Amino acid sequence: MFSFQGFRFALIFCREIEDAKELLGQESLDAILWPGYWGWDEDWEWDDKEPWTRLLQEVASFCQCPIIQANFLGDNAIKNSDGSTLGGSVAVSEKGELMGRSTPRQSTPLLLTLSKIAEKSKKTE
Repeated sequence: MFSFQGFRFALIFCREIEDAKELLGQESLDAILWPGYWGWDEDWEWDDKEPWTRLLQEVASFCQCPIIQANFLGDNAIKNSDGSTLGGSVAVSEKGELMGRSTPRQSTPLLLTLSKIAEKSKKTE
């Protein structure tokens, strides 16, 4: 965990997202940053039955903060089994809803606005 410009972040690499609830506990975070080496393809649907979707929803809801998941977009050094380099990063709200998604197989921006913990707690009071 670290702070930057008044925001509190947790950085989770790759498969450690599966242990995020145990690793982070009830820490007060503004967002979880989750870089990965793989990605979502064009056919992937945001579906509650899909295991990665459920995992993202669970962790975001448990930690009560958004997850920004940045995927590897290849340089021919690492490829998926089908030869593609996927990418297609996603952002998930603290309620587990898909907030944004970049385009798979190409570099595209994914811009988000985050709220600070202090601002969140004022809204709930």
